[in-house]
Amino acid sequence: MTVDWVDEYLTGNAQIDSDHRAIVALCNSLWDDDLDSHDVYQTTKFIVRIVTNHFDDEEILMKSSDYDKYKEHSLAHQEIQKIFIGIVKQIKATDHRLTQLTLISEFVIEHLINHIKTHDKNLAIYLKGGTS
Repeated sequence: MTVDWVDEYLTGNAQIDSDHRAIVALCNSLWDDDLDSHDVYQTTKFIVRIVTNHFDDEEILMKSSDYDKYKEHSLAHQEIQKIFIGIVKQIKATDHRLTQLTLISEFVIEHLINHIKTHDKNLAIYLKGGTS
């Protein structure tokens, strides 16, 4: 199942929102019928790099703005990365494409979207001069 992007996921920060849309679109692209299980694995490894770069960019943004919840947000990034690395290992261990795709979709819904709706929205509010 692909993940539909809805306005509820918008943080109000153009760069963060652009990155989030791109990550979700990349995850959704894995459902392309032309991709075999090896392609899914290789693309998922690429997505891990994109997510890591996005987290690095957010961390720089948080540090430069003296974000009061930097430590908590950074720990959430570390936890998500650990989970994602574990999923990549599970994807590598199976040739069953539907299992691979389900793992990615569940990760996006359970971890990335939840992170966006909580941590990233709070960061965006803080960056706009509000209280996170």
